[in-house]
Amino acid sequence: MKVLISGASGLIGSYVSKRYIEEGHHVIALTRRPEKFRHDNGYTDVVKFDYKSDKLPSSINNTDLVINLMGKNLVTRWTRSNKNAIYNSRVKTTKYLVEELSRLSSPPKMLESASAIGFYNDTEPTIKNENSSNGFGYLPKLCLDWENEALKAESFGINTSILRIGIVISKRGGALPRMLLPFKFGLGSKFGHGKQIWSWIHIEDVFRAIEYIRSNTITGPINIVSPKSVTQENFGRELAKVLNRPYLFSIPGNLLKIGLGEMSIELLSSKDVSPAILSGNGFEFQYSTIKEALISEIEKSKNTNDVSSF
Repeated sequence: MKVLISGASGLIGSYVSKRYIEEGHHVIALTRRPEKFRHDNGYTDVVKFDYKSDKLPSSINNTDLVINLMGKNLVTRWTRSNKNAIYNSRVKTTKYLVEELSRLSSPPKMLESASAIGFYNDTEPTIKNENSSNGFGYLPKLCLDWENEALKAESFGINTSILRIGIVISKRGGALPRMLLPFKFGLGSKFGHGKQIWSWIHIEDVFRAIEYIRSNTITGPINIVSPKSVTQENFGRELAKVLNRPYLFSIPGNLLKIGLGEMSIELLSSKDVSPAILSGNGFEFQYSTIKEALISEIEKSKNTNDVSSF
């Protein structure tokens, strides 16, 4: 199978690339910075792509699956310039990617394009499924625009799925490594009141879901989250237990707002999201509880020279 992955150097992109390579597939990395890729990492090809200047080469024809994961890291202070960069790196790059895919003589069979559970409204205390309405503010608007650009691929005959991804549990990036250091020194804390719901997914289940969606041609918005969401406080308690560390502190919401600005809203808000489409189509999660997911990743850290290992 021929797989094209944009954003292949990111947390999800690098993991998904590695897994498809392990399974013997023809994997092409689409990236703004090809110099970041080693020649021995197993990629069949590395293609430079910048929405401001580059065209897709003819070698992209007859691709079975395109996975669009491009985007600047959201975990930063949301200044005006950072918000513009985050928006452009997702919405404008997706727009240009779809336009380029449509020009191919043999377009891909399927596009799976990333979004986030930040799409949903967090003011209503209800469990969100794929039919729930979008919220208001910067992140929901970003997700809505991002998704709409990807869905334009349908008009060119490309089966299109939108991956609304939750908090990814991985030792290699995302939320977990940032939380490990304070926990290591016994400073694990809940954020605000700690009752906000976190909808999460283990990174191996992200890959498994992506492949399941492709093999079953599931289209439209799909929530990529575990069926068992947790409160932020319980997430922290489970992490403390796995690490055998205390869990004693609380960071007031006002302090988070001072340190992180507008992005703190996402840490303090609830997103109770259901994987209704995945579950309804028979997908089985390998990691269905946060305890299983945390043990899996922290044991990996203990067995490596990772700086966050215990």
